[in-house]
Amino acid sequence: FNFLGDSFEWTLEGATPSFSTEMSPSNICYEEEGIFDISVIISHCGGTDTLVIQNAVNVIPFPNPFDETVQSYTISEGDQLTLNACAEGEEYRWFPSEGLSCNDCPNPMANPIVDMEYTLEISNGGICVSECRYIINVQPLPEAIFELSDETICSGECVSVEYLGDPSNLTFIQWEMIGSDIG
Repeated sequence: FNFLGDSFEWTLEGATPSFSTEMSPSNICYEEEGIFDISVIISHCGGTDTLVIQNAVNVIPFPNPFDETVQSYTISEGDQLTLNACAEGEEYRWFPSEGLSCNDCPNPMANPIVDMEYTLEISNGGICVSECRYIINVQPLPEAIFELSDETICSGECVSVEYLGDPSNLTFIQWEMIGSDIG
């Protein structure tokens, strides 16, 4: 004897599976957004009962990334760059917030003073959440450290200049010799 019913016929609009005879169906998946009804017909020794729950399930869109979910940048100390959200949503939350112009907007300006990794949570209704990471490497500014082979020379003689700074922070060096024949 079953107090709850002898058989169940669930109709699950917009879902996969869309029909079930289980007493408590599980793993009901919705791929498309929308508002869907659920109904059940319960058969028992006294007959049948039908229950329709209108607007039972509200499926909101998932903020699917349209850009890479991990982005890396290298900037020089003191520079800033705009971080662009990798997906469109209703709410944006950046972590940590230090070095950012805002922590709840889609495209903040970033001006970190040290290497940083930011995480962006994009949500629709605070329920469906996508995450993206932004890795920013902050390179120190190159130092103008150099040494002349001679500080005093006679006319017609030449000097050599040696750069003594860290060359790993340089992309190019351009020397300008003012008052010399060398450009």
